[in-house]
Amino acid sequence: MAKSRVQPPRINTRRRKGRCYELAGRGQQLDPTWTLIHGYIAMLRNRNQSLLIAHAWLQKRGRVYDPVDDIVLRASEYTQQYGAEVVRRYPFARASRFVRKSEHWGPWHDDIPILIRGPVTDANATQFQSSL
Repeated sequence: MAKSRVQPPRINTRRRKGRCYELAGRGQQLDPTWTLIHGYIAMLRNRNQSLLIAHAWLQKRGRVYDPVDDIVLRASEYTQQYGAEVVRRYPFARASRFVRKSEHWGPWHDDIPILIRGPVTDANATQFQSSL
């Protein structure tokens, strides 16, 4: 039996940078079987410095679709390559309610600041996650 591949929603746009919340939300509307994720990715990582930015992507059956980079990766690969940290998960019905109520694509909660600077270690990353 052939292994089924996870197909991302077809989002036709040329300009993707800076539109992660909108594109991930639109992608979920096109295929409600994906879960909308709000969290962080690391833009700069080394031993002494990390720059985390708020980001949105989609997840389904152990796969991640990043609509900004227009790629599908295993969730574990995405976490490793992008330093992804999940803060909130939104099934389709819940995300749709937030879009209608707020009249924007997100983020919808105050626990997702747009930018976090500073050294991030395993210890304080775990502390950061547990504080959310």
